[in-house]
Order: sequence, then C-alpha cells, then structure tokens
Amino acid sequence: MESLKQNQIFLSLGSNLGNRSEMLKQAIESIGAKCGEAIAVSNLYQTEPVGFVSNLPFLNCCIEIETEYSPTELVAALLEIELQLGRTRNKEQLGYANRLIDIDIVFYNHLVLDSPNLIVPHPRMHLRRFVLLPLSELCPQFVHPVLKKTVADLLAECADVSKVELTLER
Repeated sequence: MESLKQNQIFLSLGSNLGNRSEMLKQAIESIGAKCGEAIAVSNLYQTEPVGFVSNLPFLNCCIEIETEYSPTELVAALLEIELQLGRTRNKEQLGYANRLIDIDIVFYNHLVLDSPNLIVPHPRMHLRRFVLLPLSELCPQFVHPVLKKTVADLLAECADVSKVELTLER
C-alpha cells in the first residue's frame, strides 16, 4: 500500500485575548488532532499588536507540522479550529483587531500559491518580527520560495521594530 505524501508546513499562531498561553496550547492540540502532529514548537513571544492600536499584547509562536492535507483542505481546517476556539470574524470591520486565536500558514513546502482564499507563502511574513523570530527557531535555513532568502536572512533584514520578547509562559 502506497503511503500518502506528507507536506512540511510552518504555521504562525497568535492570541491577545483571554488566557493566551492556554489558547495557543489548545490550538496546537486541535491542529495535531485534526491536521497533523506538531513536529516542533517554538518558544512563546510576547509581542505588541502590529497594524492596529491595542493595549493587549499578543503571545505568538510558530509550529511545524506534517500533513496529508492539500493547501485548501488545510486552510479550511485551520479556520474551523479558530471558530471552534471562539474566534469571530467581523466582515464589516476593516483591518486588524484583538483576537482569541489567529492561525496563519507561513510556508507550505516550497509552494507558491495565490488564490482568493489563500496566499502562500504568507504575503507579510517577511515584514513581521513576531513571525520571523519564532520561525527562525524552527527553520533558520528554510529558503523563502519567492524572495529566495533564508528565514535567518529575512529576520536580519527585517525593518519591523515592534517589541518581540521571549516569555517563559507555557
């Protein structure tokens, strides 16, 4: 029997409402149960919101999973997990807002995809220290398939000066 191909995926997770570390833990467990076990999990980082004003800091991390899901199956599953964990999306609201949980696909193998429901690699990941710092723990030599630079190089070149601090929360 032929085994199904496992795809290497890097996800970015964030939360700035409620018990943030518990929310990230629940998200990682849900992803493992539904999509594919986490092979690696970065440290948690406390970060200031980017793109909107809020006095509620985020906890962010990145995880690596292997999955048999296609990109469209994976994004649908992740959106379902966000919904199950209490995330609500206001279609009337423009821009970013506080959230219980946010799960983004950063890389899906070395795939480049631009569809109405999903863009991979994540189109702003290289501009965000809160993604690049935890991601660099997991895959510093992974080459961005569009920018042709490693994650470590993207972090070194990132102009984002927002606060990203390692936290001991787990």
